[in-house]
Amino acid sequence: MAGRTKGGIIMNKLKLSPPWAEYVNKIKALFEKDHDIRVEYDEDKMNLVIKVDDTDKYEALTKLLPEMKDFGGVELLITIIPANTKTKNSSYYIKKLFSGNNSVVEIQDVTIGTNPMTFVSFEKEVIQYYNDNIGDLHGLRSTLMENIAREVFEGLDGVYFCTDNDACMPW
Repeated sequence: MAGRTKGGIIMNKLKLSPPWAEYVNKIKALFEKDHDIRVEYDEDKMNLVIKVDDTDKYEALTKLLPEMKDFGGVELLITIIPANTKTKNSSYYIKKLFSGNNSVVEIQDVTIGTNPMTFVSFEKEVIQYYNDNIGDLHGLRSTLMENIAREVFEGLDGVYFCTDNDACMPW
């Protein structure tokens, strides 16, 4: 026999898994039957990526799993990604993101036909320039916040930004 045996196992063919690989396998096993959670592991980058389609499960995982797990000096990065932020959860995240923001007047969900839409209405601002004449008693309406939001969140399906509530809604 080429290698030493112990209990019938050839010792030179024995491969041991590092503890982080065991941890990754446990996470995979824990969620393998959950259709809302997909677990991927990049061994080269030591990154465990968990993609989550359900908002509540995403929030729970971000609260319960660490962002990094240390295995005696070897660090495993744990990245939890809400996999569908550009589809059904855009409205949810927009509402979370802008809650308590004094620039936002209203966030409203509307369904037209089968198309769900979210309208974010920003506070109107009146700008009066120094030495401006008072011929325009209403000043100039600023759409700055609307324009910034449109650029920052470009590509969000079904989310619309506006400044004036009446002009924002599709009716």
